[in-house]
Amino acid sequence: MKKLFVFTAALVGLVLLTSCDGDKGTWETNKDKRWWAGEDGSTLYGYIDENGKMVISPNYSRVWEFSCGWAKVKEDGEEQFIDKDGKSVIPDPFPDDYYFFFNRIRFKEDGKYGMYDENFKVVIPAEYKYLGSCTEDGLILFSEDGEYGYLDKDGKVVIQEQFYDASSFAGGIAVVLEKKGDEYRYGIIDKKGNLLVDFQKKSLKNLGEGRVSFYNSSTGKYGMMDKNGNEIVSAKYDLLWPFTCGLAGVVKNDKEGYINTKGEEVIPCRYYYTDFFYDDVAFVQKSSDSRWEIINKKGETLFSLKEGEGFSNSFINGLALISTSDWTQYRYVNKKGETVYKWEKPASEMPEKRLSPEERRMQFMLSTEYGPLFRDMMRKDNRPLQ
Repeated sequence: MKKLFVFTAALVGLVLLTSCDGDKGTWETNKDKRWWAGEDGSTLYGYIDENGKMVISPNYSRVWEFSCGWAKVKEDGEEQFIDKDGKSVIPDPFPDDYYFFFNRIRFKEDGKYGMYDENFKVVIPAEYKYLGSCTEDGLILFSEDGEYGYLDKDGKVVIQEQFYDASSFAGGIAVVLEKKGDEYRYGIIDKKGNLLVDFQKKSLKNLGEGRVSFYNSSTGKYGMMDKNGNEIVSAKYDLLWPFTCGLAGVVKNDKEGYINTKGEEVIPCRYYYTDFFYDDVAFVQKSSDSRWEIINKKGETLFSLKEGEGFSNSFINGLALISTSDWTQYRYVNKKGETVYKWEKPASEMPEKRLSPEERRMQFMLSTEYGPLFRDMMRKDNRPLQ
């Protein structure tokens, strides 16, 4: 997960599938099994099924992945949502997000945020200065008067506004922050608002799976604790990413690998680049000029991509999108490396700006069930939890 070029589908405006009901990191919640795709020589896109059959005609100039039964698309300059059969709806007000989190999607009206359910029915009126996304725990970070608290998915206040800042819930816990004078102090709470770890100076980040990273400012390294503050891994890693499929990416001595929730380095730090696990597999690269490989959770290589290929989508329900470096050839592959669907597009349609690895990684994580945690980090008000 270091700085290097990774192929992304910037041209299409892609955001990846969002989990709907808590099957963490497996993409199994894409029950409609629709993947966006193009046709040879065309600049428009539709959707294929798991057999590679085009089931929604390629009428759209921009497309996004399906989440909770809907996909955002753009046709003739107008944004809309379509269902698995291609029938469209244009909610008013139009959602502020591209995708659903656990059957909830945010919208903005008159400068305030509210929430729709999966049928675009208002379940939380637009009354809040800030609303996060719904998480697997069914809680939504909110702010109405400047401090932060939590609502349930129907808008009932579960934890009153009381924190200077806070993360979204994941794995049954959230990291919260208080400010006293110029000093910031971090704590961990459960879903009832009880303090599991009292406020202290050590900087904390929620990793999911009931695990939290902490930062040692004297060494510049990261370690990991459980939800009660018990140290599991000492501060020895240069980076420590959130858990997906039970594994978290780590960086040590400029090499990358994975640890489990026990802190065991189950896949040694031997790679030049590692991506997040989804569908129980991940894309890795051994060196800056080597081919991309797909590994399982044991670190075994399932297959390698062709020379000059990179991945645009990680695996979603058994399929991943692969593209060539000149952005002219695309194909979906299964976990055996077999091509399920392919198409070619004009070279003139190359994107003007390629996303950096950091941008691609953030885009990817924003669209998974851990997206709320990453959205917290991207809030643009210079708060300490960024």
